[in-house]
Amino acid sequence: MPESPMLNPPNIVLGCATVTTALIAGLLYAYSCSVNPGLNRLSDASYLAAMQSINREIQNPVFFLSFLGALVLLPLSTWMLHSQ
Repeated sequence: MPESPMLNPPNIVLGCATVTTALIAGLLYAYSCSVNPGLNRLSDASYLAAMQSINREIQNPVFFLSFLGALVLLPLSTWMLHSQ
């Protein structure tokens, strides 16, 4: 069975890099549009408590997989597609 030209390893890596980058971009966009304005209305002590809570909760496997996935997959995809 011939291999589909779209399902070769460089394109799969490119697709994964695109998805992980989009996930992180969406997270940062939503944070800046919704969380930051809400945090701006808090007192200093409440702001500090909220930020500490957010920082504790963001450290989870899904975030790290997306964040580090984009960091690794983008240069890998560039290298794989450049060497074709």
